[in-house]
Amino acid sequence: MPQRALWASALVAAALADAAHAPSLAFYALLAAVPVAAAVTLMIVGLAVDEVLGASARSVLSLTALGLTVAAATFRGPLIAAGEIPTIASTAVVAALGAVALETLLAAAGARVADAVPAERPRARPAPAAAGDDVPLERVA
Repeated sequence: MPQRALWASALVAAALADAAHAPSLAFYALLAAVPVAAAVTLMIVGLAVDEVLGASARSVLSLTALGLTVAAATFRGPLIAAGEIPTIASTAVVAALGAVALETLLAAAGARVADAVPAERPRARPAPAAAGDDVPLERVA
């Protein structure tokens, strides 16, 4: 899923910006990640509602990562002008990246399991009725 890769890329960009002491760049990377994170999370929660194999654990991880992404952007927003990087914001970025990575691994494992499980065979349709079977038992005068 390319959206998940975009989300992870924005988190990596934020972490690298933190390492380079560029808090405004990290903030804008996180700000860009929020709508992508929300879209991915909604899709995964939809899979959980549809009871796709392993989607419930994936939805918990995705919701956690979404919350951490929003929290990281929220914590650093007021401090952009000061040029400070709050420790809790950096921690939230790393934790969100870990949750996205774990969710990606679960998605890959679920896809492998789904490929290994044989698909349900379609049920046989009943044989069509014989030519005289559709004649009513009682005749209407």
